Amino acid sequence: MPKTQVAMDFHHEFSVELGRLVAHWAVVESCLSNILSMLIGIQDQVKGKFIFMTFISLKSKLELIERLTETFFVESPEKTRLVALLKECIRLNNLRNDNVHAQWGPSTNKDNLSRWPSSLPNNFKRQIFKEVSEVAVQDIRNVVEQIAELSSRLVEFQFDDVPKLQTYEGWPKPPQSR
Repeated sequence: MPKTQVAMDFHHEFSVELGRLVAHWAVVESCLSNILSMLIGIQDQVKGKFIFMTFISLKSKLELIERLTETFFVESPEKTRLVALLKECIRLNNLRNDNVHAQWGPSTNKDNLSRWPSSLPNNFKRQIFKEVSEVAVQDIRNVVEQIAELSSRLVEFQFDDVPKLQTYEGWPKPPQSR
């Protein structure tokens, strides 16, 4: 039986970069899971991952971490950094979704591919679907590099900054990094 062929079958460099994007994003999610565990005082990473994975969308996971941070932790440079990292996660997750949850097809430029995003635009009242765009390998590589940098900052944050976060009175202090 013949198999379906997709544009990625002929443009392996795109497949490689999308694979890198997914792998780097896995580090981001792992760090977020660990940060959530530490914020709520759970030292068992399996239990923390279970709580993190209970929330389906990344948006709801990030909202949970942000609400915990804003509600229970005093103002500090570490708190400000965490909120900024969460905002960067939202921005890069949108780019990740545009690339990972898309159909890819041929382009008029032989070095590019056309991307049909399957996610809805943020303002669906003005626009029903996101525009089809022409994408170069370097465009995806640029997103991968931004995600890799974010994951590095999250790794550093979970070990160096989470233990410095101070809670308001009556809320347990996060455990020391492992």
